[in-house]
Order: sequence, then C-alpha cells, then structure tokens
Amino acid sequence: MEQVENVVLSFPTDQIESTVGTVGETSSRRSRGERGPHVAQVKIKLADATIRTVTSDKIFRDLRARLPGAVVGAESIELRKDSRGPPLGEAVHVQVLGEDRDLLRRVSGEIQDYLRGVNGVYDITDSFEAGKDEVHVEVDEALAARFGLSVDGIGRTIRTAIEGTIVATVQEGDEDIDVRVRYLPEHRRSVEDIATLRVPTLDGNLVPFGNVATLSTRDGLGQIDRTGRERVIAVSADVDSDIITSVEVNSLIGERFADVSSRYPGIHIVFGGEASDTIESLTSLAQAFIIALLVMYSILGATFKSFTQPFVVLFAIPFALIGVVVGFFIMGKPLTFMSLFGVIALAGIVVNDSLLLVYFINDARARGIKTVHAVVISAKRRFRPVMLTTLSTVAGILPLTLVSDDQSAWLSPMATAIVWGLSFSTVLVLLLVPALYLIDDDIHRRLKRLFGGSPKKAEDQTGDVAAAQALRTETG
Repeated sequence: MEQVENVVLSFPTDQIESTVGTVGETSSRRSRGERGPHVAQVKIKLADATIRTVTSDKIFRDLRARLPGAVVGAESIELRKDSRGPPLGEAVHVQVLGEDRDLLRRVSGEIQDYLRGVNGVYDITDSFEAGKDEVHVEVDEALAARFGLSVDGIGRTIRTAIEGTIVATVQEGDEDIDVRVRYLPEHRRSVEDIATLRVPTLDGNLVPFGNVATLSTRDGLGQIDRTGRERVIAVSADVDSDIITSVEVNSLIGERFADVSSRYPGIHIVFGGEASDTIESLTSLAQAFIIALLVMYSILGATFKSFTQPFVVLFAIPFALIGVVVGFFIMGKPLTFMSLFGVIALAGIVVNDSLLLVYFINDARARGIKTVHAVVISAKRRFRPVMLTTLSTVAGILPLTLVSDDQSAWLSPMATAIVWGLSFSTVLVLLLVPALYLIDDDIHRRLKRLFGGSPKKAEDQTGDVAAAQALRTETG
C-alpha cells in the first residue's frame, strides 16, 4: 500500500471520547490478525449517548461514505462496529463448503457479486487468503520406476539441493556446528535450477529431472479453512439496518442460490454469523420458556390438586404477551432479544395475581359459598391488593425504560416488556380469570353429567349468604 496521507474527519470533539491508532498490526472481521507495515487500524470510542447529539449509526454511516475517497492509496478499508448481543456475529456470513477450491472461489465470487447489487449491504469480503506462488513437482511414477526411482527419492533430492541436508556435526569448543550439504546459492535461485537437477539412482547413475518429473507454478494458499472436514470460504458483509436487515439479506441469498448444489455438484452453502446466532438464541429461549411453563404447571397442579385449574392461572401469560406487543408497537420500538428475556421473566411475575385469585376462590368455596358468589367476592377482595402490587412494581421498573446512557440502555427493552406486559395482564386477569374459572367449573359439571357422575348439590342459599357475610366480616 502506498503512503497514506493524514485524513481529517470533522466530527465535533464532544461526540468522540477517545481515538487510538495502531500501525503494523490489525484485526479483521474474520478474527485473523494481520501484521506488517502495510496495515493499520484506528479504534474510535464514542462519547456517552447522553452527551452525543449524533447517533452511532449516523457516525458510522458518515464514515462509510467518506473514508474510501479520503484515504489515498488504500487497497481496502474495513469498518466494524462493536455491538452488544445477542445476537452476535456478522450481519451476513455465508459459508461455501466443498472440496474443489476453484468451485469454492467461483461460488463465493458469485455471492459477492450478488451482494454488491443489494442496496444497504457494505464491506463485502471473503475469508480466502491468497498465499505466495507455489512450485508443484509432478512425478511420472511409471517412468520413474523404469529408472529405479521413487517419488520419495526424487523429493529428497530436491530438498537436499535447495534446503540442504545435515551430514555431520563439528564441535568447536562448547558449540556444535552442523555441516549442511546443498547447492551453491547461484544454482538454487530460480525454478529453472530445479529443472536442471540430476537425480541419483540406487546403482549410482544420474537421471535428468525432466525425464521423470515436470514443474508447474500455481497460486498458493495463505490458509486453508475447514468446517466439518470440508473446505470452506466464508463470505461476510455488513448491512445498514435502516435500509435492509440481516434476516432479509440472508433470505435473499437463500432464494438466489437455492440451486447451488445442482449447478455445482459437491458445493453447498450454510448460513452463519448473526443468522445462525439468532436461530440458536431463539431456540434456547423457546426451550427455556417451555421448561418454565412445565415447572409452573407442575407446582400449580400439586397446589390446587387439579389438572385444569393451572391452565386458568397460566392464561395470564398470553394476556401479558399481548400487552408486550401492543406496548412496543405504541412506543415504536423493535422487539429485541433483551425484550424476549423480559417476556420470560414476565411469565413468572404475571401468574402471581391469577394464582392468588384462584386460591381465594377455592378458599371461599371450601367455606360453603356457591361458585358464582365465591368468584365475585374473591375478585372484589383481590382488586385493591392486585392493583397496588402492579403499580408498585411498574413504578420501580419504569425508570429503567427511560434511561439513555450506554451502560443501562441495553436493559431498557427488558424493562419495557415487563412494564407493558404486567400492566396489560393485570387488567385482563381481574376480568377474564374469574370468567375462565366459571367456564372450567361448568365444563367439570357437564363432564360429570355426561359420564354418569353426580355433581355436587347446590349449597343451601341461606348457608351461602351466611358464609359470604362471615367472609366479608373476616376480611374487613
């Protein structure tokens, strides 16, 4: 790379906290460092979000637009923005797998050409690193056998001529000096010198190298990457989320190269990076959510000694999910992984109100009160405690939804999910859980009649009123 001139990017000083430049060493998006006087990197740490008047996305977009023309002589410029996750990984990371190196390079080139035509996709690169030119020796084994030569013997001859072979060790004082035999420097400077070699046979004759082998020059490889025992070239890119998302780009690539295995036998593609991490994280969240539901159902079933009443309690969770979706829609914020973490935490919080409501209904029925009266009385008794509990919880979490500093902002989506989900579910729990309880009770009665059971006789109206009055007096 030619000498790079100083580049001045006019960002206000209050937007940037620190800048550190390194010459001679860099790290790439592929996590392989590169060293030498031809590389350099600059790390910019932005000021806190509460101080900055420009968003990080705006600064990053401005750098991407201005740097290529500002850095004179640069062969390549790579921009990378550290981001919190999940998901982590590159926005676009497509692995092309197979054994044919030429086909791998051809398919990776096609993917890169396609991505260059997609608006909002930047910094397109691949993991292929070309090495130095290599000289390959191709031995005609049939001809070599006629002269009594082997591939191993020809190789040892070339190694001795170019690199040398240690034939003895001479001791001078306390130092051992190896005696290495090889060609003189003027006879081992070019590929043509190898072609003029004479290979000794077992009987002492010398066979010209060209009679048994040929030389060819090929492009070398800087590094061979493998995944699952297959060679791989990974195509990576970044996206501008205001224009197109990572999911959309990966979907476009999947549609465009769906027939890659039929066009290039032995070649297939696998999506990694952010797409792979997203699928893995969503799967883990779904598994954790299912396990949490099963554990809660088991505990509730053992507490109520019923198979159906736990469902009445757990119905508060879908109500909370509705509140989360509505809340994020009203606030105009996207659902992130942190908000999904909040949903899982929310599932354990919102069942408390419906759990206590069902418990009080069962307790009232055990005192001899009719089902309908027990539901009405319990709902009235629990209204104020439920509302006060929800308000105190929301008031405690609400400040976290309004923070804007970098240290706390990543927790804001989780707090937002809890606040909206809890607020929405509380109102619905007070209205719908009593109705669900009555529906569950009606189903039980009808099933008992259907299968010949004898449902409980209705409690005496006088006893029911007396028990209700006693319950009201007891609770004030």
